[in-house]
Amino acid sequence: MQKKIILFIIGIIVLAGGAYSFLSRPKTVVVTITEIPASATPPPTAVPAHLPEVLPLAKDPLKRSIESAGDYLIRQQLTNGELAYQVNPLTNDRSS
Repeated sequence: MQKKIILFIIGIIVLAGGAYSFLSRPKTVVVTITEIPASATPPPTAVPAHLPEVLPLAKDPLKRSIESAGDYLIRQQLTNGELAYQVNPLTNDRSS
């Protein structure tokens, strides 16, 4: 009786080991690599393609308004570059 139980346990262990080794075997994966054709880049130009637009605001009151708004923002700026308050765009509420 003892011998049959030991053989049964050994059989179970052998079956479990075989199942484990069968299931843990790495699967072979076939990878196909497709080459992407290189796109032709345009030759570099002497003049940049995106030049900044300069608005003709020589003696316009809008220029003074823009400059004064920039001066105000610079005066209100903290040492880390942020403003002292934040504006909630949904409610236009300033929170400090």
